[in-house]
Amino acid sequence: SYVVECDLPGVTLEHIKLLVEDGVLEISGERTEPVAEGTHVTLDERTYGQFRRKLKLSKDVNAEGVDAELGNGVLRISIPKSDHILPRQVTIRSSNG
Repeated sequence: SYVVECDLPGVTLEHIKLLVEDGVLEISGERTEPVAEGTHVTLDERTYGQFRRKLKLSKDVNAEGVDAELGNGVLRISIPKSDHILPRQVTIRSSNG
């Protein structure tokens, strides 16, 4: 299988969307700027707003089996290969009867 990992610190599940369509994996979402009353930010190196990435998938993937998990600010997407592409053991029959 293939694995895609995206660093998305501060982004919650509700702000991430995954779509597989026509051989393309699209990752989109939004990182909102935290607003805390009474605080003053001196330096913030994160970017905020909407984001979108598109990845063209290989023809040997099983789009129905795509699985994703978000943990510790990392989105991990597993994309399995199609069964008809995977190597398989072929049984040899005897023709001697």
